Amino acid sequence: MQPIGLAQSFLWFGIPSIIISWFVLWWLPRLMATGLSLFMIFNLTFLAPLALMLLAALYLYRREGNPWTWAAFSERMRLKRMNGADWLWTAGLVIGVLAIGRLTGMLLGGHEIFRFYTHPVAFTEFMAKMSTMTTEWVGIPLPGNWLLFLYVTFALIAFNIFGEELWWRGIILPRQELALGHYAWLVNGLLWAAFHAFYHSTLANFLSYIPGTALLAFVCWKRKSTWPGIIAHTVQNSAIPILLFKRVAGL
Repeated sequence: MQPIGLAQSFLWFGIPSIIISWFVLWWLPRLMATGLSLFMIFNLTFLAPLALMLLAALYLYRREGNPWTWAAFSERMRLKRMNGADWLWTAGLVIGVLAIGRLTGMLLGGHEIFRFYTHPVAFTEFMAKMSTMTTEWVGIPLPGNWLLFLYVTFALIAFNIFGEELWWRGIILPRQELALGHYAWLVNGLLWAAFHAFYHSTLANFLSYIPGTALLAFVCWKRKSTWPGIIAHTVQNSAIPILLFKRVAGL
């Protein structure tokens, strides 16, 4: 593994941030204007860049000279079986991330502090439709549509969760540790919060991300395991699959 220092960290986090921001802030409004289905836009602008991140993690894993065996992959990506202490730390992480999310929402909700930019109208409209689930979701009927539920759940876990975690904590964090030592988790967490620039139209929104992203990076660094990040990230991003399940099941 080659070390990643502070200056290089800005590149390793900044380039993916620019790419996904381009997808959802520049390309999404243009696709909306063409009349393309919302479901296709979801796939092209949200899932596609995350899928590229997963492929990039696998590519760098192989470029380091690692073999395609589970033993080598789990060792390099820190995916070895968790022990009791790992599970305790992970449980604390999940509780901490959820509690921090609630607390920062209470403290910073409704505040801007400083506005970086204003989201395109089409992006705001699309996000509103993404979070609205009655009898359909992004134009697709929901009751009894288990195929949609399985597809979206699989895609979010494979690309959103594993795409990010294998990149940030599997590939990047161990290489940051070689250069930054005990500060690697802090740089990782802060830059991971900044990665979500396409959400951070205000300083308050950016600040609200930092405690959770820093805590997640710290636990992964402390336990030398990517699994706590995968589990906590899954729980934190479970709103869409849970709502889909309820609407598909008619609950």
